[in-house]
This record gives sequence, structure tokens and C-alpha cells, in this order.
Amino acid sequence: MRRLVLAPLMAVGLLLLTVGTATATEDHHHSGHSRHSIQITAHDFSYRLGTDRVATGLVKTSLHNKGHQPHQAQIAKFKPGKGVADFKAVVKSGKLDAVIGLFSGFYGGPNAILPGRSQTTFENLPPGHYLLLCFVPDPKSGMPHFAMGMYAPFDAVGPPRDRRHAARQTVAAVDLFRFTIPAALETHSIVRFDNRSAKDVHEFSIGKLHPGKTPADLVAWAKREAGPPPYDEMGGAGAVNPGGREWFTLDLRPGRYVAFCLVPDDETGLAHAAMGMVKAFTVVRH
Repeated sequence: MRRLVLAPLMAVGLLLLTVGTATATEDHHHSGHSRHSIQITAHDFSYRLGTDRVATGLVKTSLHNKGHQPHQAQIAKFKPGKGVADFKAVVKSGKLDAVIGLFSGFYGGPNAILPGRSQTTFENLPPGHYLLLCFVPDPKSGMPHFAMGMYAPFDAVGPPRDRRHAARQTVAAVDLFRFTIPAALETHSIVRFDNRSAKDVHEFSIGKLHPGKTPADLVAWAKREAGPPPYDEMGGAGAVNPGGREWFTLDLRPGRYVAFCLVPDDETGLAHAAMGMVKAFTVVRH
């Protein structure tokens, strides 16, 4: 969902795509019993899944980054009749923006984290075929990691159900590209993320600004779409549909952080952060 999904696909990316796909597929451990959780280990550039089959309803999704670059695990649900073969064909065509059209919706997932870190989220998944993707761009090629083989399919099975997770605090994305966030969020807690926008997909990505940088610097960087970001990736909640909801663990050191959304605007193509969807907040001890 991130803006850099529109970066050009280079020939070397096609080679890496072929190699990475085999790794992602072969790493799946299929179980005849559906589970309510999925463990995801991120490498450069593939996922290893604890299972490729989960039960519908509230699913716990844990990402562990064993790679050398930041990684995320965005959850996308395929449209009926679409699947991995269609995804591979679209990517191989070089029209990366067309990838989004394969999905009927976005259901969150652990957002980008630094190497060595973990992030856990909880999301309600209806029955269907899903794909995990990493939209983080490679600093050398500029390609999103999914175009380098970092994707993995899984299924949610069972009757539709919708459950909730207990959360002490709530953050929300609202219309006009804004966040509502409490003055302080407690660390070592579960936070609920609501997308209250009427029409836009949004994420709640968390960054730790580099010394001397401000939220305005993040907005300016998002407008340029070039160069290293002025923050370190600290997790948060992946992109969800309008009206969607998910929960994420907040296990950060007390201090100042910034929330932002890099999902592209349907009309302008700009990342939402470039349109002002950036907000600073404080993390305090529980």
C-alpha cells in the first residue's frame, strides 16, 4: 500500500522475484488444523510462516525481523478468482501499481520494524485467500521488497466471525488525512487502531525521528519520495479498509514518536503523509 509500490521494476528485480517466490512458498508449513495465530519470520527477501492456514475471526499475527533491512507484513485479501499466479504475472509485467487491483481489501498486519525487532497485531479475518507483502523499498534498487520475492500466501478458513480484543487506548485515522491520538500512549500495552475514514485505506505507522528532525521534515520527505527517511521504523498497524479496525502491541521505550501514513491517495497519487497525515505523540511508562 505504500507510495513506493509505484517504483519502476528493473530486470534484476524479475530475477530476484523468481528466486524469492520459491523460498516464500517452500517455507510454508501446512497444518490440517487451523489456528488463531501466525508466526512470521522476515528475511532479506522472504517470509517463513509458522502455518499457511488460520481460523477466521480474531487472528494474532507476529512478525520477527531477522533480515538486515526494515520489513513489514501487510495483509491483503485476494478478490474471488485471483491468487498468487495472478500476482506474479502482474509483477513480472512491471506494472506494480496494478498489484493493488488484485485485492478486495486490506486487513492490517505488523507494520515496518527495524532488524532484530518484533511487532504483533490482531485482526479479524473473514474466510478467503490472503497474501502477506512487504512494501518497504530496497535502498539500492528502489523496488518494494515484494517485487524481490517478499510475499507469502495463506488461507483463513471457517465460518465468518468478528471478535474484539481488549485495549486500554485507541488511535484513529479520520477524514481529511488526520490522526486522533491521546496525548500519551502507555508502553507495554495493546492499542486499538480504527480507520474512521469514509473512503480511504489508512495505516498507523510509527517512526522515531532522527535527532534534529521534526514532523515537517517527514512531510517534506514524503513529498520528494527520494533519499533515506528522517526516522527509524518502529512498527505499528498496517493498512486497513475504511471502517476497519485492528489492534497492535506497543512495546516502545518512553519518548517522542511520530505516526504517519504512506498509503497513496487515489486522486493525487501522493502518500497521505505528504498531504499532512503525520502526528507526533508521546509514549510513557505503563
